[in-house]
Amino acid sequence: MTVAVISVLDLVEARLKLITTTNGYNTGLKSIKRAKLTPFKGHDLPAINYWSTGIENVIDEYGKDARSIPLFVEYHTTTRDDAFLDTVSELAADIVTAINRATTKPKVADGPSYNLGDKVSDVIFEGYDHEIGEGQTPWCGVLVRFRIVFSTDIFDMASYAQ
Repeated sequence: MTVAVISVLDLVEARLKLITTTNGYNTGLKSIKRAKLTPFKGHDLPAINYWSTGIENVIDEYGKDARSIPLFVEYHTTTRDDAFLDTVSELAADIVTAINRATTKPKVADGPSYNLGDKVSDVIFEGYDHEIGEGQTPWCGVLVRFRIVFSTDIFDMASYAQ
C-alpha cells in the first residue's frame, strides 16, 4: 500500500526537479533531498530539502476526511555578488513556479498546472522566510511554506484524490 502523504511528496519532488536553467528558471539544482537532517555542504549547493510536518484531518460535510499537509521547501545556494534578498527572491520564485508546472511541460514559459496536476484539491502558497549563513562558505536560502489539501474516504490512508 502506498501512503497518501508519500505519494503527494513524490509529486512535489517531481516538480522541484524541474528547476534548471535549461527550463528557464533563475537557478539550477545540484541536489534535492526529502527530510534531510544534516546541513548541506558548500559543494552540494544549490540544493533543496523538503518535508512535511504531519497531516491534519477533519470530517467534511460530505462525510469524507478533509486533509491538509503542511509542506516546507528549503532552498540554499552560495551567495553571489547580488544582494542576498534578490537571490532569495529568485529561489522562492523558482520553487513556486516549479510546484505549478507539469512534469510534461516543465519550462517556466509553459502554462501552469495547478494542484499537482489536479491530483489534490489545492496547493496553497503560505509565504516564505529568508535565510543567510556566513563564515568560510557563505550561503543564503529561503524557506517556502505551502499547505496541500485533499479529501479521501474516512480512514483511507492510501488515497489522495480530490
